[in-house]
Amino acid sequence: EFLHARETQNRELRDSLLQVLNQYVMNHFTDIIGNVLTMELQRQLLPRVNAKMDQLQNQMRLEIVQKLNVFDKTVKENIAQVVKSKQFLDAFGKSVLIGVQTSLQTAFIESMSSTLIPAYEKSSQNMFQQLHEAFSIGIKD
Repeated sequence: EFLHARETQNRELRDSLLQVLNQYVMNHFTDIIGNVLTMELQRQLLPRVNAKMDQLQNQMRLEIVQKLNVFDKTVKENIAQVVKSKQFLDAFGKSVLIGVQTSLQTAFIESMSSTLIPAYEKSSQNMFQQLHEAFSIGIKD
């Protein structure tokens, strides 16, 4: 009977211990699992994600640099082709001509009226004076 009482007592103790442990696990399971998951995420997953993000960032940076270089080269080639084209040169020449035409005309008119016409007038007067003198001498003789 003593053994039977002892066995019953052990069984009750074991059942109550299991019930307390079960209740403890149920009450604290989410906290414990949350802490464990947080630690494992920070310890293992976060460094891997950061490494992948750095790798992707470097790859994107490299692709952007390459595409910008291609774009820059293409733009330079296109500008060079446009600048060398006959159509652009003709249009540029016309624009320059239109821009400087009035200035050139004004400079030409001023040059003619201040220098060339007075010099031509003076030389014409001298020539007619000489012709008149030569004609007058020729008539007197």
